[in-house]
Amino acid sequence: MLTIYIKIAFRNLWKNKLFSAINITGLTFSMAVGLIFVLTIKSQFEFDHFQPYPDRTYRIITSKLFENGTDIYATSPAILARKLESYSFVEKSVQLSSGETVAASDGNKELALNIKYTTPTFLTLFNFELTEHNNNALDEPNSIIISEQKAEDFWGKANPVGKVLNLPGKGNFKITGVIKTNKQPTHFNFDALVSAGSSANTRQLTDSENWANTESGYTYVLLKKGAGNADLQKALAQISGQTGSFLKTIPGNKSTGYQFIAQNILEINPASHSMIIGEMNRGLDWSAILIISGLVLLLLLMAGFNYTSLSLAKSINRAREVGVRKINGAKRHQIFAQFLTETVFLTFLSAGLALLLIPPLGNIPLFGEILATIQIDGKSTLWVIGFALLVSLIAGGLPAWLLSAFDPMVVLKKLTNHSILGGIGFRKALIVVQFTVTTIFITFLVISKEQTDFERHFDYGFSPENLVYVTTKGEDIPTLINGFSQIASVKSVSATSGLPLRELATGSCFVSNPKNADSLKVDYYSVDENFLTNLNIKLVAGTNFPANLSGTDESSVILNEKAIKQLNFKNPGEAIGRFVQLDSAHVQIIGVYKDFINWNLRFGSMPFALRYKPSEFNQVLIKIDPGNPAKTTAALESVWKKLYPKNAFHYEFYDSFMESRIANHEKDFVLIDFLTGLVLSIACLGLVGMVSYSVEVRIKEIGIRRTLGAAGVQLIWLISHGFIKVLLWAGILGLPVGYYIGHSMLKSYAYRIDLSAGLFLTSFLSMFLIGLATILSQTYRASYVNPVESLRSE
Repeated sequence: MLTIYIKIAFRNLWKNKLFSAINITGLTFSMAVGLIFVLTIKSQFEFDHFQPYPDRTYRIITSKLFENGTDIYATSPAILARKLESYSFVEKSVQLSSGETVAASDGNKELALNIKYTTPTFLTLFNFELTEHNNNALDEPNSIIISEQKAEDFWGKANPVGKVLNLPGKGNFKITGVIKTNKQPTHFNFDALVSAGSSANTRQLTDSENWANTESGYTYVLLKKGAGNADLQKALAQISGQTGSFLKTIPGNKSTGYQFIAQNILEINPASHSMIIGEMNRGLDWSAILIISGLVLLLLLMAGFNYTSLSLAKSINRAREVGVRKINGAKRHQIFAQFLTETVFLTFLSAGLALLLIPPLGNIPLFGEILATIQIDGKSTLWVIGFALLVSLIAGGLPAWLLSAFDPMVVLKKLTNHSILGGIGFRKALIVVQFTVTTIFITFLVISKEQTDFERHFDYGFSPENLVYVTTKGEDIPTLINGFSQIASVKSVSATSGLPLRELATGSCFVSNPKNADSLKVDYYSVDENFLTNLNIKLVAGTNFPANLSGTDESSVILNEKAIKQLNFKNPGEAIGRFVQLDSAHVQIIGVYKDFINWNLRFGSMPFALRYKPSEFNQVLIKIDPGNPAKTTAALESVWKKLYPKNAFHYEFYDSFMESRIANHEKDFVLIDFLTGLVLSIACLGLVGMVSYSVEVRIKEIGIRRTLGAAGVQLIWLISHGFIKVLLWAGILGLPVGYYIGHSMLKSYAYRIDLSAGLFLTSFLSMFLIGLATILSQTYRASYVNPVESLRSE
């Protein structure tokens, strides 16, 4: 019987080529995107399933107890791993440091590396395969194993084992292994692993007495076979009880105790991420999973609506088939199974095409990043099959149910008057829903694009033109400033610890106004006297830092207008000369500068300070003549090489950095562009199908009206006006929802566009004109067809 159903399905697909093409195209694209999202969600709940002993491997997390609550950390004291090894049910334990990001160099190239310190036990407990390695990859001090991707970034396809990397402030490290790229989801996040005995920087892993440092690293234990979580949790409870007395001896400690908790590595998933501080790889949170799930359902419904509406539209053509089969003894469940089998056949065909479409979608920025993390395996195949069956039920369930319910006597006697769900009203309602969703997407996209354009042309409060910045790694900044200043095309050189939009802040400090006891937390940069001039930041009151400041005596500070206002000074002028408490220092406010944006338009301008702390300087900002920038940068490099011939020279134009930052932000909307285009295309495909079918069933009426003298325009209106009303209703319903979503998004920005009527008119016209063009593409040809052709009866 199944073979017969498949043959009938294939025959109907071939017989109705246009409708089959519409359904297959819509389902293929929506299922391709849907499958990517579904497999992404699947991967979030499979962290570290590939590890060799997942059921016996536990991470020890720390719950810090305070009088007013608790904080849960993914880390724990280093001493805990060695304590646990003394228990008979523990097979082995390992510590992985919290790590840091450093600028590693091989002498020719410098790259950022996320490094973590650990012991050789890590490689025996966890399944990270080494493609190139010696026999004792992490045994020797100052040894390092590096990820395959970072190895290629440094040396291409050459074998890196034996090569040396310099880590600033830590020394030279010999590469003893390469970690094979792993596409399987894991909570671990590192570019390189460094031998725990390498330097003083790793003492946190061997500090056997310090219970206070709960954030130094991650503790993992492997239980022996037969042991369980209850054994481990009992031991942790005993150890936790011993920490209270130790914590009382630590000055300034606010924690009343620790509670160590055993977390099986299979439990590290979105359900736990949201409540744990210091997680290495958070993956997606619940809100992102819900949004992605909503997008998947939306795409499926959009494509499913096409199938449902077209199937119901064609139901009259198949009613006689149903009637004849029932007269011959077919049961309702058999007819239901036949029509659902046709849907399953079409859906699985679309699923196969969707799998072929997924790799090209990797060219879209966000999809490319997602696909790089998805592992297609046997379990994924089951998800694909399940996904296709779900789509089949969504798309074909209602048509199969309704078609199988036909009364054979009614459909055989009075076929032309037979209606389903009140005629075409239900099918038009589905199109209204599709174009309403399309209107919402277009409205959100238009608002997002306008906000991005607003950011591109916004006055951030400083001028980035003709500025070059050089990041230092321990080089003497006064020596560099003196050398760069000798270049004729260099106008001015300044030192800083941060640049607006590039660094949020160097740090935070508290500023107190003794006059009214107001205290304010402010972020700050450390800068010299040329910083404001180079960036063209205006002082609204007071003066700049003097050129003869001592590097060890911080006696003055420059605040922005926002800080002055929140410290309750009446105006910037009133603040000049006043002394404030800056952390432990008593300093004088010598200047107030006009607010600039130091991070982005979401944060806006925050209370901010400019301090003079040369010990924190790590960048040199150079103002150059605009005439020949290439010649100037070559001169800068020449000075650098004379002073530090072994150190790599890196520079960037500040305005180029800002442009790339905005361009990267615009990439975030590529996915929205694609999804908007996909939703619109699916809606238009459905509209094509419905208009085509309307033309098909009214073709003789059109021919008679043409014969009686009706003009082509009149016939176009006759066929189209009902569908035009559909587009108008979609606009009426979609624009308020689009406004709400766009307004909610913009509320997160301190500086944002105003939502004008023009934005919504643009959104509506975009949807309406595309929909109208779709309608006219089908009705125009039908309205001018020769009536002889349309009235011919075989």
